[in-house]
Amino acid sequence: MIQAPGPVHRLAATWLRTGDTLTGSNARLKLANILDRLLLRARPTATLIISAEAGSGPPPEAAIRAFTAATGPIAPWMDRLAAIR
Repeated sequence: MIQAPGPVHRLAATWLRTGDTLTGSNARLKLANILDRLLLRARPTATLIISAEAGSGPPPEAAIRAFTAATGPIAPWMDRLAAIR
C-alpha cells in the first residue's frame, strides 16, 4: 500500500525487468544485475508500478488484474515502453 496526498491509499504492484528477468523481488533483480556486471553485460533495468485506489470502488486487486489483462503479458509490454524514446 502507498499513500497519496490526503487520506487516499493505493495498492501498488511492482515489476522489475532486466534482460530476460521479470520479477517483483528486489533481491532477484539485484542478483541478476550482479551477474550482468560480472559477465560485463550492459543491460537496462526497467521498473513498472501499477496502482489502484483502495476505497469505495471495486477492490484495487481487481482493477490491477483487469489493467494487466488488457495490456497483455508484462515483459513484452515493458520492452515496448523501454524502446520508446
